[in-house]
Amino acid sequence: MGAAVTNTAAVGGAGVTMAVKLLEGKPIVQSAGAGRPNTVLLDPVLLDNTTDAGKAGLKAWQSVPGLDPLWPLALSIAGWTTYDPNTVPSTCTGA
Repeated sequence: MGAAVTNTAAVGGAGVTMAVKLLEGKPIVQSAGAGRPNTVLLDPVLLDNTTDAGKAGLKAWQSVPGLDPLWPLALSIAGWTTYDPNTVPSTCTGA
């Protein structure tokens, strides 16, 4: 058995939100056990992609119906990401 934990684009978005809050002098609530000020720990969630329950959980994470499951903005972090995942794919431009 194995697990892969990745930092999706949502983690980067959360980091930008935290940086802006710090620059504005707003307090960041430190996670219990973080060991450093202004540290927020995210709790990884493991789902088994071989069971019906695990597959349903993975499907529920896809926040935009029909979005390619490999699209990294399919996940958001409550309280930290502010983009609308329903508009990001259609407005994204670049390389």
